[in-house]
Amino acid sequence: MIAVWLGLGLLAGGVNWYSQRRNVTRMTNVAAHTAPARVLIGTLLRLTLSALVLAGAVMNGLPSGLAAFAGLWLARWIGIASLKRLPLTEE
Repeated sequence: MIAVWLGLGLLAGGVNWYSQRRNVTRMTNVAAHTAPARVLIGTLLRLTLSALVLAGAVMNGLPSGLAAFAGLWLARWIGIASLKRLPLTEE
């Protein structure tokens, strides 16, 4: 069960990373007036997803919660490390 929560943490972290990356690449001067709302909504969605994964894992037990946290943490670092190979570009 721990591997399942680790995988869900990695998946949620990957979705969070992709969402942040997409949000950053779509920031342009044209959309400057909608930028604060987009950032706030995106942040709340990412925070909610992470909180749901962590809460579900902790309800299953502390080792599951730690595994989900490790998955989120690993996905974050994998995303940071991948910026060298996949630099941000405008769409």
